[in-house]
Amino acid sequence: MTQEEQQREILKAVGWERAGDMQVAPGLSYPAYKLRGTDDEPRISLPNFINDLNAWYDVEQSMDPFVRINYLKTLSTIVPVIQGAGEMSVALASSEQKAEAYLKALNLWTE
Repeated sequence: MTQEEQQREILKAVGWERAGDMQVAPGLSYPAYKLRGTDDEPRISLPNFINDLNAWYDVEQSMDPFVRINYLKTLSTIVPVIQGAGEMSVALASSEQKAEAYLKALNLWTE
């Protein structure tokens, strides 16, 4: 999967959806998004799950327990230094590795 495809799939999986366009200057607008089921204002800046570890905090805290088990198993095989270390792999994984593990845990990863 390309990084763009990964980002798009993760955004959908965690609940970001298109909410129209936002005009930023006369004649210039960008697609706006918001989290499904919230009253938040739409925004054009989204979490960057491929390049920012901070983006993963909320996702990891709110994962369904069954997804989390698969995520940790997969992550421990992607981060070979600590293979089999379970939750420890979360601390040492890059944002790219977390993206791959999350998509594989949800069966959304394609080669």
